[in-house]
Amino acid sequence: MTLNAILSESVFAGLPGAHAIVIATLVSEGALLVVGAQAGFIDGPRVLSNMAQDGWVPRRFGSLSERLTAQNGIILMGMSSLAALFYTGGNVSTLVVMYSINVFLTFSLTEISMVRASLWGTPDFRSWKAAILHGVGLLLCVSILCITTYEKFSEGGWLTVIITALFVAGCFLVHHHYGVVGRQIGKLDHDHEDLQVPEGFKTGRVDPEKPTAVLLVGGYGGLGVATLLAILREFKGHYRNVVFVTAGVVDSGAFKGHDEMEALRARAEQTVERYVALARRFGMPAATRYSVGTDVVDELERSCLATAHTFRHVTFFAGKVVFRREAWYHRWLHNETALAVQKRLQTRGLTLVVLPRLVD
Repeated sequence: MTLNAILSESVFAGLPGAHAIVIATLVSEGALLVVGAQAGFIDGPRVLSNMAQDGWVPRRFGSLSERLTAQNGIILMGMSSLAALFYTGGNVSTLVVMYSINVFLTFSLTEISMVRASLWGTPDFRSWKAAILHGVGLLLCVSILCITTYEKFSEGGWLTVIITALFVAGCFLVHHHYGVVGRQIGKLDHDHEDLQVPEGFKTGRVDPEKPTAVLLVGGYGGLGVATLLAILREFKGHYRNVVFVTAGVVDSGAFKGHDEMEALRARAEQTVERYVALARRFGMPAATRYSVGTDVVDELERSCLATAHTFRHVTFFAGKVVFRREAWYHRWLHNETALAVQKRLQTRGLTLVVLPRLVD
């Protein structure tokens, strides 16, 4: 019998229907634990998606499924839970130790944040009383964390410490990698800051009957500009039109209400319009096509098929950052959008040329 069962029998002993009351108490306790377990599957993926937006975990954890849920985070939480269950063989004592250590670690971090906000946060939030209250809570949580880790270290605590430390170290490595790549991509933007664009060209109307280059772009920046220049340079005089295609991705950072969705759509439109203005300055007739959805590959595929239906002679182009020393984790940390779209278009009999851009 559990401690709660023994305590309930002692408290309700002698009362009418004591047995039924004890059963109702234990059922309520079980229901509360189920709700608590579900909270982990709800908030865990949400935390991972927020971390993905800041570059602490792979960006794909910020993506939403067709049901607008952080699918990758839910899968990770489920796989981790199954791994812990199978490793411990369902031993409740070990699982409780593993749970307790990270729960009080989370509580301690929360209290640290509350103390910091109470002392140095916004003026409306600052309060010495709140700082003292959360300081006491922090002291209690850290004390319980240290005592539990020390007392139960050999009973599963060591495994919790190792897994948590490895996860934290992995987050720092991912953040460092994204920082390095971001600086390298920033250099591409810098390379084209002083781009000398000829003026005075007369730009005609887009003609769907003439050869058309369809360029898939993300945000306006060095990679997209370099890809456009490569098309104009390598296929000089062949293509008479260029169509810029982009997709606004509804991820956990954008799915925050109607206003944010409209802003996402406006950003997508603004992105392709900037490319259109650049192409027209080179004397190339240009058009746009953009859409908004939860899966960038699906949206780009639909836009490409619609463009191919409008223009008779099209070749699709996409830029891709490639690394001088390719590592196994690059495919995990960086989406392979260009290659994924290329594969889908090939099954439709369409050609997509991937133009690489090397970074260190």
